[in-house]
Amino acid sequence: MKIKYRIILLLAAMIMLFSACGKKNTVVTGRYYYPDQEKDAKTEDVSDDANESVEATGEDVVGTDQFLIRSNDMQAECLTLEQIASGKEYVYYYTIATRFLDKYGNRTAVSYFEPGRVITVGEKDDQGKITQVQISDAVWEYPDVSRYSVDMDRRIFKIGDERYSYDADLYICEDDVRKQLSDLSDLDTLRVTGIGKK
Repeated sequence: MKIKYRIILLLAAMIMLFSACGKKNTVVTGRYYYPDQEKDAKTEDVSDDANESVEATGEDVVGTDQFLIRSNDMQAECLTLEQIASGKEYVYYYTIATRFLDKYGNRTAVSYFEPGRVITVGEKDDQGKITQVQISDAVWEYPDVSRYSVDMDRRIFKIGDERYSYDADLYICEDDVRKQLSDLSDLDTLRVTGIGKK
């Protein structure tokens, strides 16, 4: 009688083991999150609207496929990005196999993808990790700006002799820490990114 129960228990354990082995372990990445409500842990998958194009109303419009890098955690291998068109924030994971490309399509180091840079995101693999990211060629970038001035009343950013406008949500950071426009001093050297005159 005891042998019969042992055989039944052994068969039940084997059935549970085999049924568990049949499940595919998937990783969900590229998820939209609500930075102001992280304690609620509300998330949703990145929808297809992240790859649709925005109807252009002028030269200062960037499509929904353009993302501003908020942070690049090389330990956790993830990028926190802000979709420029919507302002939504996303988290994308990458691997050693992910191709990191400059704006000309040449391979570059992951450390080149610093906060403040604008990128496009490629497809995801079967585990949900991104396979390619590239510095956007839809924006301009000035790497070492030391001659600039800011008119905060009129929201004008002057670089050399050129004038640019900016929005209230202008992204400024130093060493991955978010800063305010008023934190800038004449001694700061900036990397400035924009499109058209913005």
